[in-house]
Amino acid sequence: MTDDAISLQSELRKLRLVDLAETDPAADRTLREGVLVELSKNLARLAKHQFRSTQSMEAMAEACRRAEEQAQEHRRDAARMAETRRQDAIRLLGIVDAVDDAAIVARQIGDARWTERLDRLASRLLQTLAGMGVSEIPARGNPFNEELNEALETVPQTPESGPGTVQEVVSRGFLYEGKVVRRAQVITTR
Repeated sequence: MTDDAISLQSELRKLRLVDLAETDPAADRTLREGVLVELSKNLARLAKHQFRSTQSMEAMAEACRRAEEQAQEHRRDAARMAETRRQDAIRLLGIVDAVDDAAIVARQIGDARWTERLDRLASRLLQTLAGMGVSEIPARGNPFNEELNEALETVPQTPESGPGTVQEVVSRGFLYEGKVVRRAQVITTR
């Protein structure tokens, strides 16, 4: 029990005594005045306690409001950073395309040394992209999927592949954190 509750109980007992002291008017008056003084003191103490409690609660509410504002700002910062990271990763896709194009030219002219170097560079780029949350969409030999692939051309099926199979990848497709950022451009079988 708190001190305030004990004081309140004490005051209530005094009030009961006041009821009993009604037979002696002088004692009754003195007793009532004493009780009223004590009650006034207790009420003043309770008012101060309530005032301090209210101030404390208001300070806590303000601290919570500031903490929520900071949390919202951190969420906005995190979203901006994630978007910047996504855009940086997508920009690297153009470099992968350029390396793939150079490797095609190296194969066409029969330069095995440059073909090997460019294939190694493309592999490193794909590893770097994987570390940034970008993964290549596996397409060659898989069934055509409109969500992941864009058909540029269809060719007759071969004995090794059934209808609707991706025969060749013209341009790689990519996912960023599991979401398509660019569909693979492919040649499929009919």
